[in-house]
Amino acid sequence: MPVKRFIPVISDALLAALCTFMLAFTFVRYHFGGAYGLAAAIPSAAAAGTLAFLYANGKRKKTSDAAALSGETEKLAAHLALLEPQKAAELFAKCLDGAEVTGNEVTTDEGVYVCDFAPEPADRNALMAAARLKTEGKKHFACCSATPGCERFAEAAGIELICAGEIYERLKERDALPEKYLLESAGRSGIFARIKKGFSRRLCLPAFWSGTAMLFFSYFAFYPVYYIVAGSLLLALCAAAAIFGKRAK
Repeated sequence: MPVKRFIPVISDALLAALCTFMLAFTFVRYHFGGAYGLAAAIPSAAAAGTLAFLYANGKRKKTSDAAALSGETEKLAAHLALLEPQKAAELFAKCLDGAEVTGNEVTTDEGVYVCDFAPEPADRNALMAAARLKTEGKKHFACCSATPGCERFAEAAGIELICAGEIYERLKERDALPEKYLLESAGRSGIFARIKKGFSRRLCLPAFWSGTAMLFFSYFAFYPVYYIVAGSLLLALCAAAAIFGKRAK
């Protein structure tokens, strides 16, 4: 696993630890004095950072190609199914290095990828085109989803299955996802969906600096409790956005 994939997880954990450190230090200092601030803040920050790392890392590992498609992955699958076969293969080729597209086939140094993005799960019959290929490289089959029988047949025939879940992750890593899907949900989003959509990692920096400033000024204000409460809420928002917020595409 490339180390660079852990960098966002580590940065999120450090940010959560820093926010927790500032919150714990400020509250303990306000109620019990500065002598106890570090003693409470350091273990609190370490615990928060560790929990944030474990949660974010577990969240990162949750990818399922054989499971039912949902959310953005389902939109990508529908988009691929609606495209012309060669256009769909060209989009898929963006997640590969040195790819050449011919019809619904993508050729790389690693082998040949046969693309068949039918809306229904691929069965054993769909694999025949890949199984009959005459190539010295490895055979691959890209589809939206596959039946259990198709998966067993692919394993026996030495064909690597690549379903929409993995295609989505690869395109996302390369920032190659379509700007607009051909099939979008026509339903109106409710207030909760709108809030969730707007809850992204872009909130981190504004919330962090605003919360830090509020806690800093609480050391000098005549009524520090208001600064502490406001700053704490902003830092909590910053940590929540870092861990749970949606990443910008």
